[in-house]
Amino acid sequence: MIQPGLSFEQAPPLAVPFRFFLLAPFFLLASGLLMLALGPAALASRWAPETLALTHLVTLGFVAQTMIGAVLQVLPVVAGSPVIHPGGVALTTLLGLNGGTLLLVFGFLAASPPALQAAAALLALGLGAVVLAAGVAMVRGKAAASPTVYGLRLAFLGLAVTVALGVLLALALAQGLALPLQKVVSAHVSWGLFGWVLALVAAVAYQVVPMFQMTPQYPQSLSRWLLPALFLGLSLRTVTELFSGSETLLHLLDGLLGLLVLGFGAATLRLQQQRRRRLRDATLMFWQLGMGALVLAAALWLGGLLVAPLAEDPRLPLLLGVLVLGGFALSVINGMLYKIVPFLVWFHLQARGPGKSPLKSMKDVLTDRMAQGQFYTHAAAVLLLLGAVLAPAWCFYPAALLTTLSAAWLARNLIAAIGVYRRALPALVAGA
Repeated sequence: MIQPGLSFEQAPPLAVPFRFFLLAPFFLLASGLLMLALGPAALASRWAPETLALTHLVTLGFVAQTMIGAVLQVLPVVAGSPVIHPGGVALTTLLGLNGGTLLLVFGFLAASPPALQAAAALLALGLGAVVLAAGVAMVRGKAAASPTVYGLRLAFLGLAVTVALGVLLALALAQGLALPLQKVVSAHVSWGLFGWVLALVAAVAYQVVPMFQMTPQYPQSLSRWLLPALFLGLSLRTVTELFSGSETLLHLLDGLLGLLVLGFGAATLRLQQQRRRRLRDATLMFWQLGMGALVLAAALWLGGLLVAPLAEDPRLPLLLGVLVLGGFALSVINGMLYKIVPFLVWFHLQARGPGKSPLKSMKDVLTDRMAQGQFYTHAAAVLLLLGAVLAPAWCFYPAALLTTLSAAWLARNLIAAIGVYRRALPALVAGA
């Protein structure tokens, strides 16, 4: 069903989001191949250049790319205002994001200051363009300030802070600037994971979880106050860490953030248990895995605040990274792609010839069996990645192989969806 207020004229061209969606799996594929090439050193330490390269292949190449593509598509729906010149914005962002990501990965692996500087400039250009364009669209939008609209505004604020801190770090590494690097890295990671990824997922979840998964609405108190509380906590944490250094206050703020994350994950799982449609499709399975990983990560984070030996274990940050990135972010994004991509193919074919499309439903674009096969591969990869942190000799290479296979499977499914569109389009154009 097309939501009220969305017209075919408002939607950007299909190529705008699909360029992001189709490129993203290849960065995930590259991360699996890089793991195979580097060996267990890729997960040796959160500070290792290999780990940083691998992390940014995932966070920038896959997570940011798919999320930006989705936002460019959904802004006309939720904000009532499309992005101006979406093709130009998309092209600028694609060039800056993809070129900057590749240069950043090379800069980490080769310890190349010029590559890091060039990466910082390209990423600032590409991500700055979409932040500015989305910000203008949301200011111009006439939609009511729903929790989703408000959450999107906060998420793009979080992205702006994340990019600013990331550019500062890249320049500091390239030019040897005297900065408290560990503290700035901590702030960069916090804003990237909580202020950008979690905020955007939560904002979108308020609308799509009840809609697609047939659940009750999120509690009003949670949808209204979760993200403002999260951003207040993040802001206070950043100021405390960079300028105050009060360990007691920092622990209290970390505990607050952990409880907020735990609350969102647990509330989503509870709603999914109350869904009216009992059938478990691939999207629901991906989301349940993602929320389960998020709850486990929050519990582990809170445990680290309370149990000193756990906090001092160097494997804890790596376990949290696997749970939040691989278990939560990748799972939720995979699940949403299996709803967004079939809908967009069906939607744009309907726009070409209303009532004449050969597709009877969105299931004609991608079957649930195709998506479920990739889900099981992805879930196994996440479990083995956790094992690779704890027992690399046994689990590392199987984890890398399954990560590569899952990415290739996703790419194959998305390419198949484009094939459906291309095969159906000529008949519609001829008929028109």
